[in-house]
Amino acid sequence: NDARRARAWLLNAATGRAEPFLVVPLGTSATHEYWGPTGDRLYYHRKTRGTFTPAGIGVMDRHTRQHRMIYESGQFRLGHSFVNRDESLIVSDVQWPKENPLILIDVRTGKDEILGWPNSSVRNAPIRNDQSGHVHPSFSPSGKYVLYTSDVSGVPQVYLLPLKR
Repeated sequence: NDARRARAWLLNAATGRAEPFLVVPLGTSATHEYWGPTGDRLYYHRKTRGTFTPAGIGVMDRHTRQHRMIYESGQFRLGHSFVNRDESLIVSDVQWPKENPLILIDVRTGKDEILGWPNSSVRNAPIRNDQSGHVHPSFSPSGKYVLYTSDVSGVPQVYLLPLKR
């Protein structure tokens, strides 16, 4: 039943009608979903239940309801991602404590490249219960930089990484 398995719902504000929107295959979970800048596409992480991998980043068109897997990996435990303004690139972190690459993905081709190694702890801070050890990458408004956080120095900090494009 799609209603029981829906990760995201669409609500028609005029009619008050809600309907299941993002439903992924049995044995998988959708997580960390976010809308692209135009509001036409919903990006999400698809993870295999119980093992976390294989994992992927998918996109679903709001109008056609078609899903497309942009990137899939049997190796990386994909954590958080973000799409740039023209929706041509995605940056994703990997959920491996202290040894986690930052990956740049071409939305059209799915080709990836490792941008760097934040090497964050990937743990929630025990006292504050926050996610200061998570990388949470994003793009600068100009698209010329990737921003991310890391606690590799022992203290959570924001880093700015120039894109060579």
